[in-house]
Amino acid sequence: MKRNFTFITLLLILNHNISLGQCPPSGLYITSQTSLDDFRINYPNCDEIAGDLSITATDITNLVGLDNIKSVKGTFFVTGSSMLKNFEGLSKLERIGDAVRIQSNEGLTSFEGLNNLRVVAGEYCYLEGSPLIKNLNGLNKLDSVMGIFQVWGMDEMTRLEGLESLKYVANDFAIFRNNNLKNLSGLSGLMQVDGSMRVYENNTITSLEGLNDEALLRSSLVVNFNPALTNCAINSICNYLIDPPSFVVFSDNAGGCNNENEVNQACLSSTSTFGFKDKIMLSPNPGDGKINIFGSEKIGAISVYDLFGKKISSTETKNEINISNYPSGIYIIHLQIDKQNRSFKYLKVN
Repeated sequence: MKRNFTFITLLLILNHNISLGQCPPSGLYITSQTSLDDFRINYPNCDEIAGDLSITATDITNLVGLDNIKSVKGTFFVTGSSMLKNFEGLSKLERIGDAVRIQSNEGLTSFEGLNNLRVVAGEYCYLEGSPLIKNLNGLNKLDSVMGIFQVWGMDEMTRLEGLESLKYVANDFAIFRNNNLKNLSGLSGLMQVDGSMRVYENNTITSLEGLNDEALLRSSLVVNFNPALTNCAINSICNYLIDPPSFVVFSDNAGGCNNENEVNQACLSSTSTFGFKDKIMLSPNPGDGKINIFGSEKIGAISVYDLFGKKISSTETKNEINISNYPSGIYIIHLQIDKQNRSFKYLKVN
């Protein structure tokens, strides 16, 4: 009986050790095509990388050998490759638990091979500096980025095709220095960005069209240094400007998008912006105290109160009021509209 127990124990230990040997004990660092080929031989049944997956080989031509990988618990870095064309070999990868950096891969022409990737759960996801990339096809199932998401330096890319399944970005979303980008087509599924939305230094972008009409932007909005950009009055942006949750910057773009007032005017005159024409807006808000009031309804008297209820300024039948001489802080703006009073909170900053 004792001999049988010892034999069973040895079998359990052996099976445990075999299981541990199916994958590297920590991360996988591929520095040459040979090291990738060795991984395929040494770990043919590995389906999860317990740590980082780093591919920094200049001579690597394919990722065949990673065929069974479904999850990377650590970071996923692919940098400095001049011969890698795509990500074929990673077709089972569904989740990356930490940061992603795909950067400076001069030969990369496609993200194909990452077709099952759904979640990037780390601090950031950086897609950068691959000059031959024309779109983001291959990322078609990417649903959520749980940190900062940046797309930049893709000089052949004309639109963001391939990100149609992206619904949520938990931090900042930045699109910049893509010198052939025309619009934001590809973001039709985006529902929420919890951090700042930034579109800047894209030399050929002419419109923000393509962004989901119902996209909820929960922090600041920065759109600047896009010299050809003329159309910012899309539904999601116009609805954001009704009551922005943080600061707004429109500057150094083409006419129509060159400042917040231009965008507000375009939103009011546009026939496509649902809900906007029936709204009243204060712009810019926050601002320096020079307040413009936009809306389709006729405004009667305007009164401004501090937080103690003291009236500090008033005017009749105008669409602007100036409290720039008053201290920074929160003020309440009362508007008389069709014999009814409506109140708005205004933040004055220096």
